[in-house]
Amino acid sequence: MKKFEFSRYLLVCRKQFVEDWRRQVGFTAVMAILLFFIFWIVNWQINIMMSYDETNSAVSEGSVVFFSWYKIIMFVAVTVLAIAYQSAHSMPFMKTKTSQIAHIVLPATTLEKYFAAETFAFVFSVIEAVVAFFIADALQYALTGHFTLTEVSSTSLIDVLRNFGLTMDSDYSVIISLSVCVIVASLFFHSAWFTFCATLFRKHPFLFGMLILWGVNQVLSIFVSTVSFNFLSVIITPLENMTHTETMLYFKEILYGLIFGQLAVAIGFWIWSYFRMKKVEL
Repeated sequence: MKKFEFSRYLLVCRKQFVEDWRRQVGFTAVMAILLFFIFWIVNWQINIMMSYDETNSAVSEGSVVFFSWYKIIMFVAVTVLAIAYQSAHSMPFMKTKTSQIAHIVLPATTLEKYFAAETFAFVFSVIEAVVAFFIADALQYALTGHFTLTEVSSTSLIDVLRNFGLTMDSDYSVIISLSVCVIVASLFFHSAWFTFCATLFRKHPFLFGMLILWGVNQVLSIFVSTVSFNFLSVIITPLENMTHTETMLYFKEILYGLIFGQLAVAIGFWIWSYFRMKKVEL
């Protein structure tokens, strides 16, 4: 049984869902409550902005749309957190000898088991986050009359930024699109990193994974602040002498670097975690 078979892969996915569906329903409910709480705070900010801008209906509408897009950003943040948590707990069979034996005797290849675990951690997390978003959005509409999807679709993000005084052109549209790609790449990076943590730490993989990311971020912050003068002269100062076209190209190159960098690191962690998982079966 060395060849990957899609039917066996689906059976492993079904097995994981049947064994874990109650926890997943509870996890979705927790995300819905968290999103609703965030939406409630944002709606409170919207009401304050509209009370200040009663004499300017255009500004009031812009504030509503701006904060509605902020809700989308919060939804993405919760999705990243959900993917990280689920990925960190995607391989419970790595924790004890008993669970490892049960994992080994499962009639499927290592690759099928691995893809099933990743599907459950990544795809199901996104689906659960979307379901939680619609539940939270429906609740906030019932209580406040604000419906995020309607408010967001009423105008584009570019129009919102233009209303706030930014001169928008096709280059800015490309940068916004690339920024979205950076966010998507970040989802893959977090999934891969916390999947690796699931194979690295037998206890509390999510907690240790978060602590390591926080520590790396602190080290990078100290490094940047220590060499701030050189950093500013190399990164920021050249912008003063650049044309608009050169500046846009400069930022596009940075965004492309972030996208491909995160994807490359994610692929590395996925491959590494696969071989650590395979080592259990040897």
